[in-house]
Amino acid sequence: MLSDRKNNLTYRYPGTKPFSESEKTMFFGRDADTASLYSLIYIKQGVVLYGKSGYGKSSLINAGIIPILKANNEWDCFNIRFNNYTERDDAASQNMPPIRTARQRLKDGATVGPNILDTLIPGEGSLWYLIKARQWYNKQSKFILFFDQFEELFSYPKDQVDEFSAQLADLLYTTLPLNFRQRVAEADENEELSDELYRFLHERPEVKVVFSIRSDRLSLLNNLTDRHPAILQHCYELDALNADDAEKAIVQPAMLPREMGFDTPEFTYTTGAVNKIINSVKNRQWGKIEGATLQIICRYIERQLVGIGNLNPVKEDDLGDVTAIFTQYYQSILNALTDEERNKAQYLIEDELIDGDRRNPLTESYISKKFGLTDELLGQLEESSLLRKERDAAGRILYEVSHDSLIMAINNVAADRRKQEEEARKLLLEHEVQAERKRADEHMRLYKRSRVLTVITGMLALVGIIIAVYAFVQKEQAQHMEKLANEQSKVANKATAGLLMEFADDQANERTYESLDSNIRNMIKDYYAQALIHMKDQKSDSLYTEIQQKLNRCLKKD
Repeated sequence: MLSDRKNNLTYRYPGTKPFSESEKTMFFGRDADTASLYSLIYIKQGVVLYGKSGYGKSSLINAGIIPILKANNEWDCFNIRFNNYTERDDAASQNMPPIRTARQRLKDGATVGPNILDTLIPGEGSLWYLIKARQWYNKQSKFILFFDQFEELFSYPKDQVDEFSAQLADLLYTTLPLNFRQRVAEADENEELSDELYRFLHERPEVKVVFSIRSDRLSLLNNLTDRHPAILQHCYELDALNADDAEKAIVQPAMLPREMGFDTPEFTYTTGAVNKIINSVKNRQWGKIEGATLQIICRYIERQLVGIGNLNPVKEDDLGDVTAIFTQYYQSILNALTDEERNKAQYLIEDELIDGDRRNPLTESYISKKFGLTDELLGQLEESSLLRKERDAAGRILYEVSHDSLIMAINNVAADRRKQEEEARKLLLEHEVQAERKRADEHMRLYKRSRVLTVITGMLALVGIIIAVYAFVQKEQAQHMEKLANEQSKVANKATAGLLMEFADDQANERTYESLDSNIRNMIKDYYAQALIHMKDQKSDSLYTEIQQKLNRCLKKD
């Protein structure tokens, strides 16, 4: 049974993983396809099984065709998958050349030791050699090689693809490859071959091949037509489920008993619940349902509604919005990541790998450079079946969302994320606006304060200037007045001295005194009075007497 990796639980529906061979008892809804494909394989040497991703090609091979072939123990079956080529340094095992992968698979379970072919070319190791070795030891002559997801072959370098194609052609179309024919001819000429070995070498085993490939990669098979010209001659297209087969895939696994190893008890669906599931996910144009889509829904119902919710039967109202199940599936993958990993994964998937309503593949190098996703994280997303990778015609590794059925769910989660981010941006913007307002208010307060200080400073400076100018003017004016006064004093002194001399020398000039201004006359009288004070200490009594007489005459004139 398929195990839930986290809880080690088993469920009736594998979810996004294809059915395995051991899950054949859980595989329903493909009876007609199983019978038709088996008939085609039975009568044709090479068959191409093609269909869209998610239709269930791998499940049809694993749980439908191979169990039938093994039932009668007639065919020896080998299921071979190459995996996409990667340029990662730590992926040596994954990058195993296709021919080596095929050889390794053909060796699984084979008897170890030398075989009869080694007497010709020891350890030759080609696909033909390995099949012949199994034919010798197991006495088995019927082999079927299933190449699942065969488009992965073309992600490898051309020389490796050519090597695989050449060896496959030798296995399918020749009795003896060229190198063995040459060695057999030499041995036969030298009589080194026993009759038994000769008969065995020319006993051609029945080998059939089934190539399972996506329909949108079907044209890649043209790269092999040089050695396999009829590779596209017999093809079987696997379509999506119709409504009747989808109902079987929903209802019949649920009735399997718990004793088969399931964690949940058997349960049933009401008719309304079945119809609601089918109508919710069917293609609107053709009415078809993808197998992978159905498995995701039923896995959720069994695990959540039956296992946890203990519902039985499952009713229409219990389902809610069926399309929301895909959203929960997507979110469950994201929730298993760290916050940092989740952010990177969401931006990659929701903003770039999904473009509107379609998937948009991106190169591994672009993803690593722009989003910083590690190889481990990409591997985890691929392992969860959320992403898948492949190589394009240019040899680049591409990643894309695994199924179209997840597009709506991813867009729903993306819309919620963007809404939250927008609200967070608005809230951050409001905080920034408030903070800016506070800063602006503080700047205005400081500005006003600085303006007041500037005005006060300016006024003080202006007052200082005025005071300085006023002091300068006053000083200049005082100096000017002092100079003027000195000049006037000198003039007055000269005038007074002249008058005094006239009064002293000529009595007739006394009339001049009478014609003088009163201020001048007062100055003359003051001069005489001051002279008398100074003359008291002088020894010239005659000069004192003379000045006294002149002062008296002036006083008399007044």
